[in-house]
Amino acid sequence: MSAYEDNIDDDQPEEGHESQAGGKKRPASERSSTELPPPTKKKQVHRAEVWQHFIQREDDPSIANCRYCGQDIGCDSKKSGTSAMKNHISRCKLHELFKSSGGQKILGGDSSGVVTAVKYDATLFRRSVNEMIVLNELPFAFVESEGFRRFCKNVLPMYTVHCRRTATEDIFGMFLKEKEALKHLFSSEQKRVSLTTDIWVAPTTSCSYMVVTAHWIDRNWTMQKRIISFKPVTDHERETIAEHL
Repeated sequence: MSAYEDNIDDDQPEEGHESQAGGKKRPASERSSTELPPPTKKKQVHRAEVWQHFIQREDDPSIANCRYCGQDIGCDSKKSGTSAMKNHISRCKLHELFKSSGGQKILGGDSSGVVTAVKYDATLFRRSVNEMIVLNELPFAFVESEGFRRFCKNVLPMYTVHCRRTATEDIFGMFLKEKEALKHLFSSEQKRVSLTTDIWVAPTTSCSYMVVTAHWIDRNWTMQKRIISFKPVTDHERETIAEHL
């Protein structure tokens, strides 16, 4: 054998090994686990009926909170599964109270921190949501936001959130009632009234509105004030203000 053939034999890789320069890739079955992409975690779907009484904590999925008393209950599927939740719900006094009222009671409390069960009033809750929209200058679409709907589902699951159109109709009805009540108030007071005006810019739309406020002293010598006009304006010029007044 010639020296040239000896050099060729020395350069060939041994059987069963790959050359470092450009051998074939190893099959996927022979690769180490560190080279494979991490498996995607599927969102767990709770099929057990008992889950309707609990809220799984996002910071610790092994714990669920009772919707009625708020107690922490273990729900780790590798340990006790749902048996701990079933045992708790079978002896939860607030859950029994909720069932006996036909699902028409919710948890309430007072300033002393005592928790009691109060009657659930869907009409009152809906009106309170509409008042919150007005007082906090929120858009009507707030009731359709994901955060608000999730809040209602977790805190008050029996309440069906109304839509933006319903909120608009409700609030307009509230406006008409307040307007009639204001007319009755002025007719009963029969006091001298001072008027002031100001330009207000809506934080959500940046639109300008001119506000006219009435001030007077009632029969108990208490200063009172009410908004009697609220109209959109295009600018803050004195001619525009005079025209709207």
